[in-house]
Amino acid sequence: MKGAASLGLGWNCFGALCAGQFQRCVLWAQDEVVFSAGAAIVVMKPDGGQRHLLGHSNPVAALALDAAGTVLVSGEEGSGGAIKLWDLRSGRCMATMPGVRNL
Repeated sequence: MKGAASLGLGWNCFGALCAGQFQRCVLWAQDEVVFSAGAAIVVMKPDGGQRHLLGHSNPVAALALDAAGTVLVSGEEGSGGAIKLWDLRSGRCMATMPGVRNL
C-alpha cells in the first residue's frame, strides 16, 4: 500500500467537534455531510437520505477528505486503532492500515 503522500493526495481536515466522552467528526464533501456515529460513518445527502460506511471496530475519532472530496480517511480511537481509506462515491473501503499497539 502506497502512502497518501506518494499518491499525490492533498488532504482537507475540518476537525472534530468534541463534548465529553462523545466525539463527533463532521466534514462537508461536495453536497454531502459526512460524520462519525460510534464505529460507523454516516454520509447524509441533501434530500435526507443516508449511507453508512461500516468496517471499524472502535469509535471513529478522525475524518479527513482529499482535495477533490472523493477519498475519505477515517481513524478509530484506542491503541491500535485502524485507519481506513474509503471511496466516498461508492462507499467501498479501498485499504485498511492496522494500528500499532504498545508504542
